[in-house]
Amino acid sequence: MKILNLTHSPCWFDDHFQYLLRQTGHTGETMYRSISNLTAEKADAIWQELKDYFNSFDAILVSHISTWSRIFLQNDWQKPLYIWFFFRFDFDITDREEYHNLLKAASVKPNVKIFAATETDRVYAETKLGFPIPVIKPFICINNGPKTPISCNEDTFYLVGKHNESLFAPRLKELGIPFYRQNWETTVPDLRGVLGVIHFPYVYATRSFIETLAVGNVYFLPTERFLTELRHNPSYFWDGTLSQDHTQGDYSLTEWYSQEHNGLFVYFDNFEQLQEMSQSAYLTGPIAEIKNNIQEFVKKQNEKALKEWTELFR
Repeated sequence: MKILNLTHSPCWFDDHFQYLLRQTGHTGETMYRSISNLTAEKADAIWQELKDYFNSFDAILVSHISTWSRIFLQNDWQKPLYIWFFFRFDFDITDREEYHNLLKAASVKPNVKIFAATETDRVYAETKLGFPIPVIKPFICINNGPKTPISCNEDTFYLVGKHNESLFAPRLKELGIPFYRQNWETTVPDLRGVLGVIHFPYVYATRSFIETLAVGNVYFLPTERFLTELRHNPSYFWDGTLSQDHTQGDYSLTEWYSQEHNGLFVYFDNFEQLQEMSQSAYLTGPIAEIKNNIQEFVKKQNEKALKEWTELFR
């Protein structure tokens, strides 16, 4: 089957799509356009422009952003249409009710398959749409695209180059915690061989999560209690999706605190504890064990993903 992967950015899922094709034996390519607020009118205009191109494929996979599926939902697409919810399926549009109704009508069509990438996406979508949505997670694979070389080695943490990390970098430096930080631009930093990855989560799941596990790096994360405390800083950015993210400090559906990922990360309950970890023998035996856990998790997750994606594309 020849599949078109439709996404809004070349940085989102082309590498995963190519890996998926190799694993499942299908062919295809990725098309991307960066268009915000894909209204019904914009979707119809794209269909008129590219319908011959779209029809040259046996199937469409809308991987991110899922609102691009309305191009096909509005124009009576009869071939297989796979709609993958990753990061709030309706966050980028204003006419949400109209889009929800399109998805509800499509959910009973035999050629349309709607599924989520994470548990948070599943719960959010089921709450909004009112019908069951299965979860099919991505393969955990390395992005083989260009990487940005970094001056970071096995004696130094990589501090994720996002907004929240900028809030706490001075404190880490003050405590003598060895880290290297750079802002992410158009490519992914080459994180092979670093001591670990310090991250202050800003959303329930990220694309870089997949890359970091695939490389075998260990995340160092604040505990749920400490994350809630850090969020009292008005400058801390948290893009919560579910109400409990905001009101209860319940992060159990996020990739960072899911029971499914027990044994894969290191958690610190304050900055001083992270300092102690960075200066002790803790980072030898236990970290080696965690890396083994990651390898086993990646193997099992990819076996499960292969089974699910193969069944989906039948």
